[in-house]
Amino acid sequence: MGRLKLLPLVVVVCSWALAEAAQNARKKEIADYTEAIRVAPKDATAWYRRGVAWLEKKDYDKAIADLNKAIRFAPKNALAYYKRGNAWRLKKEYDKAISDYTRAIRLDPKYANAYNNRGVTWSAKNEYDKAISDYNEVIRLDPKFAPVYSNRGEARTYKKEYDKAIDDYTEAIRLDPKFQMAYGNRAEVWALHKKEYAKALSDYDEAFGSILKTPITGMLEPGLPRLGQRQSTVTGRRP
Repeated sequence: MGRLKLLPLVVVVCSWALAEAAQNARKKEIADYTEAIRVAPKDATAWYRRGVAWLEKKDYDKAIADLNKAIRFAPKNALAYYKRGNAWRLKKEYDKAISDYTRAIRLDPKYANAYNNRGVTWSAKNEYDKAISDYNEVIRLDPKFAPVYSNRGEARTYKKEYDKAIDDYTEAIRLDPKFQMAYGNRAEVWALHKKEYAKALSDYDEAFGSILKTPITGMLEPGLPRLGQRQSTVTGRRP
């Protein structure tokens, strides 16, 4: 029994150690790119990579500053606009994010990630028709990308198109049976809008039961959506 009680502590310690190792690796990465920039101040790749490293550290202002330089020295780099768009979105500067995603799409019309994240940003601005239009384009480009169906389902939920939303969440789950967010979002529609409580409980069990392994009612994994809290999925699958 004592060993079981220790398990959560072991998980926390391991998670902390992994996070610390990742932070140290990122610090070294930033130092390496800083030296590369010192040696070659017009190296767009070094500016871009350091900007991405700052983005991963959640230092969005430094990320934007570096990505500005990357774009200055390589103005046709769709990735730099995309990453800067992510930084603007995370700062809740949605119009600037949309502008950058649009530039990335203009440079690379098949850039599915940029369409997806622009859709998420449109949703954050309550522009659900524009969001759905972008998600439709992602599906055309990459029909097996499960998160975009969940994102479109979220937009349709806000538009009160509940049956269509359920269809989208169901397709997301079909493509990725372990997609917890899609289960959570579908559960909300079942419970709050369709009054199908048994189906809602079943979806919540799929979403959270495998994580929690506990019979205590009301406990949810931190960061996962609670009833009435839909979430979108942004993506950075492309470097």
